Amino acid sequence: MAADTYTVILEVADESGAPIVDASLVMGPDRHDADRTGRIELTATQPIAGVVVADGHLDEPIVASRTAAHLAVRLFARHAVGGDTRLAMHLGGDVMLGRRYLEPEREGTPVLRSGSIDADARDVVADLAPLFAAADVSMVNLESVVGRLPASTAYPRKRFLLQTPPEALGALDAMGVDVVTLGNNHVNDWQSLGVASTIAHVEAAGLAHTGAGADRHQASQPAMVAAGGRTVGVLSYTTVNGDFVNDNLPTSLDE
Repeated sequence: MAADTYTVILEVADESGAPIVDASLVMGPDRHDADRTGRIELTATQPIAGVVVADGHLDEPIVASRTAAHLAVRLFARHAVGGDTRLAMHLGGDVMLGRRYLEPEREGTPVLRSGSIDADARDVVADLAPLFAAADVSMVNLESVVGRLPASTAYPRKRFLLQTPPEALGALDAMGVDVVTLGNNHVNDWQSLGVASTIAHVEAAGLAHTGAGADRHQASQPAMVAAGGRTVGVLSYTTVNGDFVNDNLPTSLDE
């Protein structure tokens, strides 16, 4: 074995600890099948990411590296003992594809180029996308206005303003995102125009949303997503409004 390679070993088992012999590790077009002991072994030269799959089980994303090359992978049955269908959910944190991706300050930062923003945004998440999309319901906190609004209409004197070009929502499509939560301290960076722009663009992208609106009633409406014969409801709230970086923003004491 070459000096720059290492061995990745996955021990795939079900909830009882019994090996799953028909499991496979899927990495893009490549598929590595388990042996009769539920063991998947392959060689790698760098960290790898993929999804372990098996009939009748929930998919399980994995990441392996030189320092974490031997993994015990537990797959949960799609149906619980009582027969209820299980759902897998992936919850992501703050997401935005503006600012540093449009005018990067650090060498090596991916750039969303004019004319190819959708493709470039998808490239940014290419390694992560298959893992995040493996769930039945996936959501992220979209901490950014979406649109192309001028600086003159932004919230006065707010120190950090985040705006993502609409085409960059292709990254969320690649990741299989179903719901975006908007209850955060950046959705109002461009005030009511920014809120309206954001909602219009996420709806055009086919994304359910919650946490923002023209008024408190609209912002508090849940996002509803159908999956596995069930309906999942999502609400989004925040206790942070950004007043700690902008004296113009009202605090909770001013309401």
